[in-house]
Amino acid sequence: MTSLVGSPPLDVFVRTSGVKKLSRFLQWQCCEDTQIHMIDPCWPEFGLLDFLPILLDYQRKVWATASKK
Repeated sequence: MTSLVGSPPLDVFVRTSGVKKLSRFLQWQCCEDTQIHMIDPCWPEFGLLDFLPILLDYQRKVWATASKK
């Protein structure tokens, strides 16, 4: 993992517009635990209903990891 000094790694990386590729935008902050989501809505149309499934998926995975410890 490579990141700026003092900045935490990304927990969730969301790519809007339906493009299925990773650009170099914030990719350098990702680590092996970063969840990557590529969704169809473009940024201005991205709203709460698009974000909730991503948030719930992240929460489910964090809770699953915590219960294994």
